[in-house]
Amino acid sequence: GQGQGQQLQWSQSPEASLDGSRPAKQRRRPWSENEVENLRQGVARFGEGQWQKILEAFQFQSRSNVDLKDKWRNLKKAK
Repeated sequence: GQGQGQQLQWSQSPEASLDGSRPAKQRRRPWSENEVENLRQGVARFGEGQWQKILEAFQFQSRSNVDLKDKWRNLKKAK
């Protein structure tokens, strides 16, 4: 049972591994209401997974398609 507790902690802080390779100035900027709304509309229009199209059709503050995908996954989880 001890090993499982540790497994859980890993999945809860992906930043630890992900941000190691990323320059320090690439801090995660919090998403604005507007960006979240654009993301929702983009998924409604283009469908889930069409992150590049959504990125080009809507205004986002220096987000990548990976940012959109991650944010969407978190939004769905939060429901």
